[in-house]
Amino acid sequence: MMVFSGFDDAVVVDVETTGLDPTRDRIVSVAMIRARFSKLRQRSKELNGDTIDAIVNPKCRIPARAFRIHGI
Repeated sequence: MMVFSGFDDAVVVDVETTGLDPTRDRIVSVAMIRARFSKLRQRSKELNGDTIDAIVNPKCRIPARAFRIHGI
């Protein structure tokens, strides 16, 4: 059973940050993909959607621990 039955499309968002504290840490990248469920059912390894991504200057040093996780 698909959790999002009744929806044709959804937007999946991925955000990378300098850490986990929302009061101190900053966003370093944002990526989004439009998932088309009808296509996803036909080819399970492809989302077949529009994408957009951006690298953001956090205006601070990116900690080594965060870099090891996302490579940015």
